[in-house]
Amino acid sequence: MIVPEATVRKILESGGLLGPDTCGWHYTDGLTRADDTRITLLYCKQALGHNGERTKGGGRHVVFVGGSIEWISGSKWPSFLQDQKELLSKRTDRAKNGRPLVSATIQLPDGREIESVDGSYEIQEIESGPNSSGNGKQSGNNLTRDDLFWFQAPSENGSVTRTVSFSNLVSAPNGT
Repeated sequence: MIVPEATVRKILESGGLLGPDTCGWHYTDGLTRADDTRITLLYCKQALGHNGERTKGGGRHVVFVGGSIEWISGSKWPSFLQDQKELLSKRTDRAKNGRPLVSATIQLPDGREIESVDGSYEIQEIESGPNSSGNGKQSGNNLTRDDLFWFQAPSENGSVTRTVSFSNLVSAPNGT
């Protein structure tokens, strides 16, 4: 949307790839699920709408690491970019390496650890904090170790209790 079409065609027809200078989108490379969910993953470099038209007031949509999409107004754009620089400068080694904050294993009552459960499972989650609380549920037909990795902390000064159940087994809140 920001590079002349003829330039883009020439690059692509010669077998080249579009890079940061020839793409209208800013993509923050190297982010992981362990990164702060307030960091932007993707946004349009220019204040353009979906069809290339200029947006009123210079705002644009932003896609964040956590998956949310937000409209940032043109008046807030400079401070938003400054906040992004600060967030990126504070990335932890854990985030850079994509390591989960919490991981769990599937250990059967006899002490054996298994990699997956082929069958129905459910993970119940109860979150509580000083200003909010909630609960949720995840279920499926194949529980793997990847389902037991969590990358983000609960709300500030809050806690999360997850209970995993499958077959006739239910995890204890303290992990035993």
